[in-house]
Amino acid sequence: MPLRVSPLFLPALLLSPLTFAVSTSEFPAQPSIEYPLPSGTDISTSATFEGSAFTPVNDSGDSAQGGTLTPLGSQWRFSEVESLTREGGFAATTPLAFDQLPDDVTHVSIPAEAGFRVEGTAVTSMEIRANGTVSLRDELDTELAIINTGISTPDEYAPVATQAILLSLSSIRITIQWYFDALAAGAGDVYAQASIFRGFTDGSTEENSVVGIGFGGSELTDPAFSDTTGSIGLSLTSGNSDNRSLDAWTGALAPETPSLRIFITHDNDGIITSSLDETSSFTFESDDEQIFVTSDTTDLTASDLLDPATQYYAQVRYSATSSTDSSTRYSPWSEPVAFTTDLQSSYSFAPENEAPLTVLENDITNIKFLLSNTGTDAGKPQVSLRFTLPNAEAELGIFSATLSDQAGSCLTSHTSNEADTDIAITCRVSQLEAGDSIEATLRLRLYSDTDFEYRACETLLNRCSDVEYTAGQVTVTASGDETDDETESESSGDSGGSTLWLTLLALPLLRLRRKA
Repeated sequence: MPLRVSPLFLPALLLSPLTFAVSTSEFPAQPSIEYPLPSGTDISTSATFEGSAFTPVNDSGDSAQGGTLTPLGSQWRFSEVESLTREGGFAATTPLAFDQLPDDVTHVSIPAEAGFRVEGTAVTSMEIRANGTVSLRDELDTELAIINTGISTPDEYAPVATQAILLSLSSIRITIQWYFDALAAGAGDVYAQASIFRGFTDGSTEENSVVGIGFGGSELTDPAFSDTTGSIGLSLTSGNSDNRSLDAWTGALAPETPSLRIFITHDNDGIITSSLDETSSFTFESDDEQIFVTSDTTDLTASDLLDPATQYYAQVRYSATSSTDSSTRYSPWSEPVAFTTDLQSSYSFAPENEAPLTVLENDITNIKFLLSNTGTDAGKPQVSLRFTLPNAEAELGIFSATLSDQAGSCLTSHTSNEADTDIAITCRVSQLEAGDSIEATLRLRLYSDTDFEYRACETLLNRCSDVEYTAGQVTVTASGDETDDETESESSGDSGGSTLWLTLLALPLLRLRRKA
């Protein structure tokens, strides 16, 4: 069964199990998604997603014979948010201290309107480095601040292959995570986080972003947390900074503390304020619900997995067992592929009474239409009816519609030229489940036989342009010279009464002219 994951449970799926760091290694190469193609549409919710062939590579990324790897299958993840968690940075297979890490840089663009600010200036890009630092930059590529999470670890740690950096973007925060594999016996894996929370406005001022720095993965007694030389904190390039060793930050916390977070704020004058928060759990924060599912092969059959008429972003990675140390090894996640799922809704829409539609001249008549969803998926249908009438008849007529059970709303529009008026009635249904039906009641007052057209279509996936209209006709029979009370009340007025009766007298001439 697929697993829908809230942000609270992301760490277990993203961080465990992970590759062991060893001196001689083979890994599954980064795969690609071969089906669906990028920007694919009408993808079945039961489609088979296809990954590329399993290929082994060595720790330098070059092709390898693969004699030490036994493929285990694939892991797939799907998200409705474009900014899926992504990996980047350096991956090592031998012990390296932080100061030995290469200066690999992951560049990330941020829209200025997103609201991430430093000393009142919008952050429009970031440079993320493998050593645990983040440079926040403005639209001119000027550095505004540096977030430091670097621990000067002993050589018992190495960046984890394929997941050295995790990045998540959302509307309220940016989270970067570095993960390091413990090599020494008894030591726990360690991860560090830097979070930038967007500044909110109270209508008069716009606050700067808040920086959160966190560490977790093992108790503070782990060697990684005995650091006394690292630089952890925030540096504003305008001048002020607050950077301390991890030992200095954690001195007041109990040794068994499993994780911690440092919050750092600043004002437009560069005054920095910090606080320490001892947490009982530590998560990789993402505001995006993701769907995780595994497969025994490089392909995945999506059964009861995805919602219809939804845009998703998919990624896949492969796993294998190494015969050198019996460890499980993972490829990098593939590049995201965007696609939109199909929708199996279908609609019938027609008058409830199959007999010819007849109304009395100058009388207000209700005509009922039945809308049914004959498909297998719930949808959001739209029904449309349209007429073309001489201007005089259109001015005097009544044209409106309502939906039963308050299932949606209806709107009538008029478009006129010198002779005629086009009248369009459109009703949008909020949702119609498969197998359900509702009524659309058309309210009319006509003065002559009138042709009209009607249709029902699916608004999801923009399918209305592909649906043809069905032709219909309303026959008008004479009702005598009397005018009902409602007609009089709607038509009378201080200045318009005489004009109305002249127009009514002229209607027979209009009908004769139309028949001619």
